[in-house]
Amino acid sequence: TIEPDESLRICKAIDIVVRGEGERTIVNLVNNLDKLSDFKGITFREGENIISNEDVEQISNLDDIPMPRRDLLDMDFYCKPMIARGLYGRFTTIFTSRGCYGRCNFCAGYKVFTGCVRYHSPERVLSEIEEIISRYKVDYLYFAEDEFLSNRKRAEELCALLIKKNINKKIKWIAQIRPEKNRVNKELVKLVQRAGCVQLEIGFESGSQEELDRMNKRAKVEDYYYITRLLREAGMCFQANFILRYPGQTMEDLAKTISLIKDSRASLVQANAFWALPGSRAYEELEEKYTKLRGIFNIGADENLSAISDEEYSKVINAAYNPLKSRVNKKDIILFHFFHKPLFLFDFSVRYILTRVLRALIVVIRKKYFFLEVWQ
Repeated sequence: TIEPDESLRICKAIDIVVRGEGERTIVNLVNNLDKLSDFKGITFREGENIISNEDVEQISNLDDIPMPRRDLLDMDFYCKPMIARGLYGRFTTIFTSRGCYGRCNFCAGYKVFTGCVRYHSPERVLSEIEEIISRYKVDYLYFAEDEFLSNRKRAEELCALLIKKNINKKIKWIAQIRPEKNRVNKELVKLVQRAGCVQLEIGFESGSQEELDRMNKRAKVEDYYYITRLLREAGMCFQANFILRYPGQTMEDLAKTISLIKDSRASLVQANAFWALPGSRAYEELEEKYTKLRGIFNIGADENLSAISDEEYSKVINAAYNPLKSRVNKKDIILFHFFHKPLFLFDFSVRYILTRVLRALIVVIRKKYFFLEVWQ
C-alpha cells in the first residue's frame, strides 16, 4: 500500500498490488482480471509500464464486512496452548476497529487506514467473540487494534455487553491503549476488569519528554506516572512497550527511559529496536538524509541511528536494561499463574524440577561410563 510501484519494480513475480483495504477490491479483482483498468484500489503492470488506478473508498460501516473465516485455518495449530504476552493458554486475535488518531513519526498505519477511526458495533464484536468461544475454546483474546479506548463510549458499551452476556466469565482478554490521562480513569479501569480484561498494553516508547516530542507521540511523561500508578492501585497487569535506538536518542534519553521502567513497576516490559517503516515520517526524513550521504537509502532494523555509540549502548543495555527486563518479566509470569492458573504453575514447576534432576543424573552417568571406558 505504501510503495506499490517500488514493490512491482523490485519483485518481477508480482503482477498486481491491492492497495488499502482489500475486501471489496479483491472480489472485483478475481471477477474482472481482464478489466484491470475498470476499478479502483490496484497498481498493476501493463507491458513495461506500471499503472495505479485511483484509491478505493474506505468501508464506512465495518459491520458490512463478513465474519473472518477462521474455519479455513488450522485453528488447533494457531490456538495451541503457549506462553504469549506473559500468559499461558489458547490465544487468538480480534480486530474491532481500524485506524488511529495518533500520528507518531515512527508509525505508518495511518497511511493504510486513512482518515478517522472506524468501528465494528459492540453487537457485532460480541457475536464474533461468542463464535470464537464456542468453536475454538480459546482462553485469551487479544484486541489487536491500535487503541481500544479511542472511543470511550463505544468501549464502555462493549464492556457492558460482555458483562451482561457473562462472556467475561468464559474468556479473558488483553488490549492496547494510548497513555493519555484524559482517557483513562479509575472507573474505566474497574469496568474493563469486570468485563474480563486481565492486561493492558501501553506504548510508552520513551521516558524522555524531549524524545517523545521528536517522535510526535503527543504524550506527557507526567501522564505516564499517573496511569501506571492508577493501574497498580487497581491491580491491573500492564505491559510497557518502548523503542530503543530511535534516531537521535541520547544517553540522557535512554537513562530517563530506564528510570521510567523502574518507576512504573510494569508487569511486563518489551523494548524493540527502531525500524524505519516505509511511509512513516521518520522513514521519509531518514531517506532524504541518507540519500544525500550515500546516494542510496537502505536502513536495516539492526542499524544504530541513535546518538550513542554501539559500544556505549551495549554497556548500558547489558548492565541496566536487560537485567531489569528479565527480573520484571519472570516475576510477572510466576505471579500471574499463581493467581490465575495455579495448576499450570504446579505442573510447570514439577516438570522443571524433574528435568533438572534428570539432566544431573545424565551428567553423572556419562562421567561414570566415560571414566570406565578410559580405565578399560
